[in-house]
Amino acid sequence: MIRAFVSSTYRDLKAHRAYVIDRLARSGILVDPMEKWTAASDEPKVLSQERVRDCQLCILLVGFTRGHISEGETRSITQLEYAEALRRGITVLTFMANEEADWPETALAGLESDPELARWRSELKEHSIIGFFSIRPESIDIDAAVARWLQEQLSPAAHRETDPQATDVTAIDIRAHSNSEGVLLVWRTDGPIKCCLGFALQKEVLGDAGITQEIVSTRLGFSATDTQARLTPSSSQPIQNFRWLDREQREVRYRVLPILGTPNELTAASDDHARSPWTGWVSPRTGQNPACRAYFNAALQAQAAVRTLGATASEASVPLMRQDRAKVRAQLGAGLRRRLLELLASAKLAGRLVYAAFTDADDPEVIAALTSLGENLRLILGSPPGGAAKTRKALRSKAHLYEPSRAPRSNFLVSCDRWGTPLSVWTGSAAPTIEALCLRSNNSAYVESVPLARVYLDRWQELADERLTRRGRPARRDAPAAEIREVGSSITVWNTPAHDQADLRDVRRLIRGARQGVLFLASGRRFAKELMEETLDLVGDRDLFIEGVLYVARGRTRAEYTRFINGDRQRIALPGQSVTIDSTIVLVDPFGPHPVVMIGSHDLSEDTSAKELSDLMIIENVPNLAIEYAVHLIGVFDHFTFRHALASAPQRGRTLLLNSSDAWQERYFTGNKRSEFNLLFGSLSPGDRKD
Repeated sequence: MIRAFVSSTYRDLKAHRAYVIDRLARSGILVDPMEKWTAASDEPKVLSQERVRDCQLCILLVGFTRGHISEGETRSITQLEYAEALRRGITVLTFMANEEADWPETALAGLESDPELARWRSELKEHSIIGFFSIRPESIDIDAAVARWLQEQLSPAAHRETDPQATDVTAIDIRAHSNSEGVLLVWRTDGPIKCCLGFALQKEVLGDAGITQEIVSTRLGFSATDTQARLTPSSSQPIQNFRWLDREQREVRYRVLPILGTPNELTAASDDHARSPWTGWVSPRTGQNPACRAYFNAALQAQAAVRTLGATASEASVPLMRQDRAKVRAQLGAGLRRRLLELLASAKLAGRLVYAAFTDADDPEVIAALTSLGENLRLILGSPPGGAAKTRKALRSKAHLYEPSRAPRSNFLVSCDRWGTPLSVWTGSAAPTIEALCLRSNNSAYVESVPLARVYLDRWQELADERLTRRGRPARRDAPAAEIREVGSSITVWNTPAHDQADLRDVRRLIRGARQGVLFLASGRRFAKELMEETLDLVGDRDLFIEGVLYVARGRTRAEYTRFINGDRQRIALPGQSVTIDSTIVLVDPFGPHPVVMIGSHDLSEDTSAKELSDLMIIENVPNLAIEYAVHLIGVFDHFTFRHALASAPQRGRTLLLNSSDAWQERYFTGNKRSEFNLLFGSLSPGDRKD
């Protein structure tokens, strides 16, 4: 039996809902109306979306109000139900209240009081085929609309689309992975595609008014003129790669299309079987596990951002960011800075206690958020040279400020309920300064876990104890690691100084156990020699893929980078000002069945292990978090590689161009690149290995 879902607000459209439900029932269609739902523990927005999933048809009635909007949402429950139907490929028949009909003035008030409602109605009119109705429920022409839909379901074309014999296995396997920065697409084929000059990347965007299609644009062309021009759709300038990071913040899904022919005569593969299937829907802003997420800033885009201010790239500095540049700070701080501000705002709203330890703090908005917590804030703040006296004075007057003589390297925040029970941890490499949040590449992880939060709260109390942290007396030198085991996953926290480099031995053990490969980002001067040797020793296994970047800071605004891909190393030279990286991240098998994430303020150096007050968090078997970090690292690697290639080509008397033949694919089907597919897909590559 066909099941239908009627999505609408209730009070204003009660009679209209009843009419539609009755007409559907008379047509033999089963309706599960919310009027008959029993009490449930699930939040209404979750329950209603779950009910949508079991249906083949959705009827959307749009009146003059959006209805209830749950806490933390910008869309109403009705809008979320509509989006869920589109996401599931369920047919939606849309009917909208006609504002020109004889509605009372009170009913039309929502059009002026809620701009989002007016925008949604306008977009629905533009992108959807809709019917209109008046104050009379019978004006909804539901019978004719359902009859047309049923006829379409019985047509031969509809059966061909769902016929298993007509949807043979595609030659292209594609995956989409997201984090707060965007979406990483990876795809693979069984072998080179004849006459293929690259791929077009097509995406569908799920908006409030429905689904729209776009083609991802690229910068690299077949001629110097093309490359120097503006961004061009990848159907004309195809992607000659099998991975791509799309810095997209909307809810989207993708597929790739082989582009065939010659540079002057390109055509997309017309056979649907030659194209990849659509990926699932992904949303960079929500993530797969809100209780355990990674956040990053957009410091690598700092030079482009300051150009919008009319400044040169060399002027991307803290003074520039301090000059009433709240929008630019928000842009460059991205998800990292935004999440920290959200945590502080929610802590104030809920009256929570916050225990934080930072090496420094000077970001204006973060300082304002910290001071707004008042007596509920306990803050350990380091004492770097030239620390802002006004900032410290403001914090000292509002909150409990601790300034130990031995400043910790750690940057973390523990949120507790008003009774002091620790609930969650925000930790990573970034201090809440303009430089760290906006101009230096950094990361943080947010984890909701009472046992983990307790570990960090205990650490905070140790760091606040001057007797334990003063110079010459290391804290907890012989203390073991804290281990938290939860369903299917585990987290190990090493607080340094550690005894006899036990923390680094644990890292070596995990690197040695790689089954698909290792991705890393670390300081070239401080990354322990034995860890680097352990990582590069894996190159001997041709099924493993190793990729990473070591960075060396040259002052506050310049850095040098070395990229490693299996046994090859490449020095990356970039023109102008360089972005300094603070993050130290090591990932083992991030897309595999046993992923490992190693992050924190620990730079994995022997010196930090023995002397500094830092933290290393090792997270095992949390796939979504590992993928979010992998997306970030691959984005960093590709950013540096492309900028280096673009800058170095003129020095060699060349212009960086696309390959005009299908030979560009050859290197992807040899040993090194095959092992890259192993890593990205978390398994061995399909087909016979061709070394």
